Amino acid sequence: MIERVKKGESPSLVDTNKANELIDAINAIMNSKGAGGIQVRPNQSGQLTIFPSDAGGAQVRYHPFEVTAISETNISINAGTINNELVVPVGGISHNATESLQYLYIDINASATGINSAEYKIKGSPPDGFEFKKNNIPPRMEILIAVIKNLDWEQIVYTNLNANIGRAYENPKSSVNIGEYDNDIYFRWEVTST
Repeated sequence: MIERVKKGESPSLVDTNKANELIDAINAIMNSKGAGGIQVRPNQSGQLTIFPSDAGGAQVRYHPFEVTAISETNISINAGTINNELVVPVGGISHNATESLQYLYIDINASATGINSAEYKIKGSPPDGFEFKKNNIPPRMEILIAVIKNLDWEQIVYTNLNANIGRAYENPKSSVNIGEYDNDIYFRWEVTST
């Protein structure tokens, strides 16, 4: 709760009536239980979010891959997809809360036919960058979803994902056989929101 200011004791030359109106409005929002067509709740960062509500309750927007809660042993995650394939395990992953940084990511195995598997994992170091593979498709990639410290987190990805193979660059070959392409092509994964 923000304390009201007193005339003559204000730390600045602010109009105390206007300042108190603003303070009263902020305090009312912070203490709101949703009357009058709104619902106010803190999000995972502790910031207040205001949702319009109807007769059926709040209209909360769903975000794929959003971390919704963290306990000492579990991380709850909204379901999400990569190339329309569901990332598993659906609902979340087990973990041990710790004071050091942890990285929640999607571990993806792939081949020329596309994504073979995608699952949530957590580790104590950031995921590797996307590798370049000479004349072939990189067999795996890791996509960072959230950074976690103890029971707090910072969300990185809020959307379903699409991954395609792209050319990172081409390098001329020192010698070329007849009918062979004259460059080595280095491929990489290109990930976009859907």
